[in-house]
Amino acid sequence: MSAEKNMIRNTMRLFILLSGFMAILLYFTAATAGPVKNRIIFLSDTQDPFWFERLFLSGNHNIEASDLILKQVISEKPDAVFHLGDLVAAGFRQKSWHRIDPFLSQLQQNRIPFYPTLGNHELLLFPQAGFRQFMKRFPGYRPDGYKVQIGRAVVIMLNSNFGYPDEGQITSQQSWYMQTLDSCENDPNVKVIIVGCHHPPFTNSKIVSPDEDVRKNFLPQFVATPKAKLFLSGHSHAFEHFYEYGKDFMVIGGGGGLQHPLRSRDDTLSTDLFQGGEKRRFHYLSIVLSENEMIMQVHMIKNDFSGFEVADRVIIQY
Repeated sequence: MSAEKNMIRNTMRLFILLSGFMAILLYFTAATAGPVKNRIIFLSDTQDPFWFERLFLSGNHNIEASDLILKQVISEKPDAVFHLGDLVAAGFRQKSWHRIDPFLSQLQQNRIPFYPTLGNHELLLFPQAGFRQFMKRFPGYRPDGYKVQIGRAVVIMLNSNFGYPDEGQITSQQSWYMQTLDSCENDPNVKVIIVGCHHPPFTNSKIVSPDEDVRKNFLPQFVATPKAKLFLSGHSHAFEHFYEYGKDFMVIGGGGGLQHPLRSRDDTLSTDLFQGGEKRRFHYLSIVLSENEMIMQVHMIKNDFSGFEVADRVIIQY
């Protein structure tokens, strides 16, 4: 009986020692694991090319490129996906959504939130019908702007189709935008602000111009807000990176639309930090958000369409 009691006592001591060891191990594991990181993806201009566009711009397996990007985005299972407009060629046509609708279904099946904004192609030719198609798929969309918080970052999505769906949209969006920036700047839970819209304030595209309305309505408040670090846009079908007013501006319009030729180095409107030639490969942007920095990577389709490679990497600390 005494031997049995000793065995029980020794077993209890061993259990207590192991429990203490596991508690210490878990403590140090938690202390050294670091903050949880969030990964988000931005893309833009995934529309099919029109036949008449090919009279002016050369095609390059555009639908294949867009499908590759959409498939890759799903496979990466990010915390959220943001689209900066021109999801489809003609928003009013049900047929134009034939590739995007399955993509949206797959996102939903994988529980990946999707946050779009309007491009010009969503409103092409018949804007009211296009807007109805868009709202049918995204009933929570607010054309006067909306925000999404991911970890310590806030993404503000704006509508750069000024005056649509009505003239009052300009005033209401401007008021909301200013209040939201001010609120985020004073919120201790927000460390960084990303602003996105369709039309670019800066671009060297030979096809589209820098948008003066975006410069007038969005830039002054963005520049004046210390936490606002990154401004994203599409519309120009190229990747471009500008550093203006002490802030980063990126154009990420390489989702599958016909590639835009860019101005030559001696004819540029703004200094592009990315040296990728006068025609940029198809791409999307991923951002990893941590406690004190965000790491941005531009994923471009390889020349032989065999996959993706990281063509540029930028870190912004905050």
